[in-house]
Amino acid sequence: MQTSERLADQPDVGDAVRSGELSGQQADAVSDAAQADPDATTELLAAASSQSLQDLRRTCRDHKAAADPNPDRTRQRHYQNRSCLTFTESDGQWRAILSGPSDFGARFEAAVRAEHDVQFRIDAEALRRGSVERGETCTIAGVGRVSLSAVKRLIPDAHLAYVIRDATNISVAHLGRQATAHQRTALAARGYECEVPTCRATHLLEIDHIQDWAFSKRTALDQLAWLCTHDHEQKSRGTHHLTGPPGNRTWRLTDGIAVSHGKPTRPTTPTQRRQAPTDRAGPRQPALI
Repeated sequence: MQTSERLADQPDVGDAVRSGELSGQQADAVSDAAQADPDATTELLAAASSQSLQDLRRTCRDHKAAADPNPDRTRQRHYQNRSCLTFTESDGQWRAILSGPSDFGARFEAAVRAEHDVQFRIDAEALRRGSVERGETCTIAGVGRVSLSAVKRLIPDAHLAYVIRDATNISVAHLGRQATAHQRTALAARGYECEVPTCRATHLLEIDHIQDWAFSKRTALDQLAWLCTHDHEQKSRGTHHLTGPPGNRTWRLTDGIAVSHGKPTRPTTPTQRRQAPTDRAGPRQPALI
C-alpha cells in the first residue's frame, strides 16, 4: 500500500512498474529511495535494470541516507527505538534480534568478529568543515552511510580505524607475516567483502596471502585478500586457489580450471548466496596463510 501511494507522485517509477520493468520488490526499493531523493530517480531505475535485488537495495539505501537532511536526528530516533531481544529455541538454539543506530551495529559486528577491522571512510574536507555535503563520503565499511557525529564519536576509539581520503599513502608492503595497520585499513577501504567473484560475503572475513607466505616471505598489499570462512577453508585444503590482481581475481580449482573470474558479483537471490559456517564455538581469529 505504501508503495502504491508513493507511485501516485512518481510517474517514471509507475510507468516502469506498469510496463513490467520493475518487480514488486524492486518497485518498493526504488520508490522509497526516490521519495527521499527525487533527483536520483533516473539513476535508480537504471540500477534496477542492471543490479541484483540485493545490490539495488544497497544502492537505494545509500541514496536515501545521503538525502537525509538531518542524519543526527535520524540517529537519535534509531537510538530511542533501540532494542535487544534474545531467546533460546526449544531445540536449544540461541537467537537474537537487535536494532539501533548503524554505528552501534558496527561496534557489535566488530566485537563479534573479534577483529578490530571496522573502517570509517570520510572526506578530509567534510571532517574539517564539520558537515558532509552531497557527493562526499562518510561511511562504515559493510554498514553504509553514517552521520558525521557518529564518526567523530568513534574516531578516538583505538578499536576502530578510519580512512581520510587525502591522508597518507597506505599502499604498504613489508616483510613480516602479519598485515600492518595501514594494510588492514587499505584492505577495508578496497572493500570489506570476500574477494571470490561469486561470493561477496561481508561477515566473518579473514585475511589471506594469495601466495603462501612460507614461499614468498613478504606481505604486500596486492597479495592480500579478504576471504570468507568457507572459501578460506577451501583454499587452505588446496582444492581452490585465488589468483589475479585486486578487482580482477580468478577462483580456480587445483587443476587450473577457472571457476569464476572478474569483479565480485552478488547472486541474484539470497538463497543462492553462500554463508560462512556459524557452528563454531566462539569467534574465530583472522588467519593469514
